[in-house]
Amino acid sequence: MLSRKSVSYGLTLSYSSSLVAGVAYLTFYQTQTPMVIPIIVTLSRIGGSMSFNIGYLSVARLFPTEFVARVFGVVNLIAHLITVGAPMVAEIADPTPFRVFSANALVAIIVCRYLVELKDTEDL
Repeated sequence: MLSRKSVSYGLTLSYSSSLVAGVAYLTFYQTQTPMVIPIIVTLSRIGGSMSFNIGYLSVARLFPTEFVARVFGVVNLIAHLITVGAPMVAEIADPTPFRVFSANALVAIIVCRYLVELKDTEDL
């Protein structure tokens, strides 16, 4: 997908999938149909996995080579800092964790629209 479309497009698609799943969960979490929730959670996992893979593979297209190791380090640090709060959010009463999940997906959609890919070394 990265060779055909931009990183921004791929991330927008993956986070949109997560956002749709989050909003669907918030709509149907009290439903009497037990098969709806696993399908919604699976859709949110697909969006999350897709965004992780795109993010991991696209670093070389977003940053010059001399900064790639530093970028991975900074992103890893930020991810670990955010992960500290995940157990606390997970213990909050339903549906608040999915509200946080949906808000994160919405913010990610907005932010990834401003990504600029390097086409050549002249872009530096």
